[in-house]
Amino acid sequence: MTYSEFGRRVKENGSNGTDHGTASCQFVIGGRVRGGMYGRPPSLNNLTKNNLIYTTHYRTYYNTILSNWFGNKTNQFNSYDILNFL
Repeated sequence: MTYSEFGRRVKENGSNGTDHGTASCQFVIGGRVRGGMYGRPPSLNNLTKNNLIYTTHYRTYYNTILSNWFGNKTNQFNSYDILNFL
């Protein structure tokens, strides 16, 4: 499972790039992983302070891995949803 602590802003900055933002992608790789996109893509029109609004909290991925891979259903993230990629 990969994780990035920051995403990118939608709007270009003054140096023809984009600044650190709030929403990012997660990748889960492995033989038992059901490939595909999980969660909804963020809106490019509905922003908060020029930042995307994430649609799936990263702790949802933690809960899914801990519960469905490691079998730890009482983990500290168990208040978050479980995704169906395992």
